[in-house]
Amino acid sequence: MTARAAAVAASAFLSLAAASAQEALTIEDFVRQAAEDNRADAEIGGMVRNDPALPQGVHRVGEAVAGTARRLDGPLADLAQSHQVRLGSGLGEQDRQMIQQLSRIQGDEFTRDYLQFVINDLERDIKLYQDAAGIGSTAVGRFVEETLPALRANLALARRVWDEQTAQAPEEQGSSPE
Repeated sequence: MTARAAAVAASAFLSLAAASAQEALTIEDFVRQAAEDNRADAEIGGMVRNDPALPQGVHRVGEAVAGTARRLDGPLADLAQSHQVRLGSGLGEQDRQMIQQLSRIQGDEFTRDYLQFVINDLERDIKLYQDAAGIGSTAVGRFVEETLPALRANLALARRVWDEQTAQAPEEQGSSPE
């Protein structure tokens, strides 16, 4: 999958997410979506772990995203339990498809598509958490307040690595995933 195809897919997904976000977000919706996104972040973060051919920056992004996901497992489970929300165990269809597509490519194409996916995913996660801040639950508000800095730091790192990678290969540079 090319960087352009990934950007188009991400754009379509973000449009659907924006349309659904216009509906009132409930505590249950937030907790379920945050848990599903967290599972995807753990999976996507771990994809780069055993590939020494990838740039160090990509490894840093993967480690940061997976590390944040691991740290959020317990608090998300606690939040679900305190609000009596039953969590699923799988990935969302969009995340599953993107992970499958990423698993079929290598090298520079993987690096570009991976970073674009991570950036778009983190932007989506941050939007979800910002929307959840006003739900009205003290526990959710505290969780959001504690989590947003890590998500923003991961996004900043991914954007820096994107900039580094595209600066190294300007003739192959795609458009910014922002």
